[in-house]
Amino acid sequence: MAWFYVFLYLLLLILAVPWYWSGDETSVWFGMPVWVCVAIVVSLASSLLTIVILRTPWSHEEHPRD
Repeated sequence: MAWFYVFLYLLLLILAVPWYWSGDETSVWFGMPVWVCVAIVVSLASSLLTIVILRTPWSHEEHPRD
């Protein structure tokens, strides 16, 4: 399962870097260039993925008994 998370992080990293946008892209969303909006959305997605990973108990951890 850990490789799945690594794959997702790498995919989000590829999407976040604006190298695939053409240099003459002039589209604007919410007053910002499109690549900025995409980078913000990908950043939020990676933050949510981190929350999911950290809230998932690891199999080698023991849970304290109540």
